[in-house]
Amino acid sequence: MALLSKPPKRRKNRLGTFDKQKEEAAALYISMKGVNKREKAIRAPRDLNRKDRVKGIKSLLVIIPVVMLIIAAGGLWLAYQEFVKLNPPDYPTASDYEPPSTSMTEEDLALAREKDLRLLLPVNVKNPLPEDFTVHLAEYGGIQCDEAMIPSLKKMMEDAAAAGYPLTLTQGYVEPGRQQQLYEETVTRLMEEKRYSRVKAEAEAEKSVPPAGKSEYQTGLNINVSADGQGEFTGSGAYKWITSNCVEYGFVLRYPEAMESETGHSFDPTQFRYVGEQHAKKMRTLNLSLNEYYPYVLGKS
Repeated sequence: MALLSKPPKRRKNRLGTFDKQKEEAAALYISMKGVNKREKAIRAPRDLNRKDRVKGIKSLLVIIPVVMLIIAAGGLWLAYQEFVKLNPPDYPTASDYEPPSTSMTEEDLALAREKDLRLLLPVNVKNPLPEDFTVHLAEYGGIQCDEAMIPSLKKMMEDAAAAGYPLTLTQGYVEPGRQQQLYEETVTRLMEEKRYSRVKAEAEAEKSVPPAGKSEYQTGLNINVSADGQGEFTGSGAYKWITSNCVEYGFVLRYPEAMESETGHSFDPTQFRYVGEQHAKKMRTLNLSLNEYYPYVLGKS
């Protein structure tokens, strides 16, 4: 009996095994990639939230010092206001008058003081010009004015031109007859145009064109200026220059804005009064009109 031969052993398909392993690896990679995507999707908003928090903290670090600085500045301002209330500025009195020389006699000092106070005399409907008031007139720039102010006026006009803001003198001393005529014309115009009564027209006219004897133009110490080719005077560079620098030459804006109740006269940006350099600077420092400053110089409250 012939021996039966054993069937040959089947060789494993190595290629099949490799393909299977490859498929399993691919499946594992795909599954892992899906997990990574999910992790990234979850982690992304967390990262954004963290960035937002960091950004917010940085913003607060910038804002907090600014707020503290504003609070500190406000506190300093309030403290300054309280200091001013407790320590008001000293107003000038007659003792502030500084004579030109200590070697002068008492008579000379009295004359110098009288001349000084003459420059500060306010004139209006409530304070008429004294009957014995005298004016020493001279001509400059096409107008007449008190000769005492001409050197200062000349210097101011020259410096304004050199700074690029040439000024024109439009009015100086006005004689009593002409002043009264201007007043009457204003009264008549108000009665005709605005239908004012005579009493109301006179009261209104006195605010801008007082009658003779009650106008500072008769002191010879008032001037009016203008600036050609610069439009409205209050908006011109010339107006800014003269209002900023006039005290250096002894002049002040005679009728400032928002001081009508003190001056009894409407705002006039063109009218300047000579008071002398010393007093002009004091008036600006104390923010006083001539009507307020003059009583203090006399030692009155």
